[in-house]
Amino acid sequence: MKPALSRRRFLQGSFAVATLASTDPIGWPRAHAAEGSASTPDWVDKPMRWAQLTLVEDDPGKFDPKFWLDYFQRTRSDAVCLSAGGCVAYYPTRVPFHHRSQWLGDTDPFGELVAGCRKLGMVVIARTDPHATYDDMQQAHPDWIAVEADGKPRRHWASPELWVTCALGGYNFEFMTEVKREIMSRYHVDGIFINRWDGSGGCYCAKGPVREFIPIGGQQVRVLMPEAARPKRVHLLAAGKTVPTRREGRFLMLTVPSILDHEVVAIDL
Repeated sequence: MKPALSRRRFLQGSFAVATLASTDPIGWPRAHAAEGSASTPDWVDKPMRWAQLTLVEDDPGKFDPKFWLDYFQRTRSDAVCLSAGGCVAYYPTRVPFHHRSQWLGDTDPFGELVAGCRKLGMVVIARTDPHATYDDMQQAHPDWIAVEADGKPRRHWASPELWVTCALGGYNFEFMTEVKREIMSRYHVDGIFINRWDGSGGCYCAKGPVREFIPIGGQQVRVLMPEAARPKRVHLLAAGKTVPTRREGRFLMLTVPSILDHEVVAIDL
């Protein structure tokens, strides 16, 4: 068996040059920290015992919050991640189309758990899940739903009553932003965990920061080589092919024939 390739041996044996194709500039949502914002809380650097309680829609009215609060105390948990909202709201939300658990009634299980955990001195993180939604959201915002390769909106693979959302659409950037604002303003949790924030597989819709990749070609690449280096092979990792090169003094010259979204030039020494 060959010995594992260490980082040092890799760097001694080869190096890579990455080039990226450019696209039309499209504005990304940007988060700006307010001047004079609070410093990082000290608990993030401490050894901690974490617990997580992930609810399903019919848990409200059935599960016993006191049991779990007692469990957190007996296990001496320092922090907890609690189901709050997104696909299903476990508190009396006021955000339009934020689906309340059908078993919620006039209760607030998330708020009750947060209050109990605070009495135990615990750090509380709200768990949100933006990966799926219900018919009313799909009808109001069909462009927020993920699209299959054949152009049809995508139903959930395990729960056919749900629709899979597009990670790059308004569901994440508009709707979920309002959900997070509501959770933070109402319950003042220490942070928010976002489950499946990057989507569930590819989406073939025509929205998002990058609408289309257009190949570019004929890119001339010039690499300054170590003085005594003699490359054995130069290959394009994304294209999966080798390319011819020529030397001009200490520079290695080559042409990348075409780039769709990225290319990596690997040079074996």
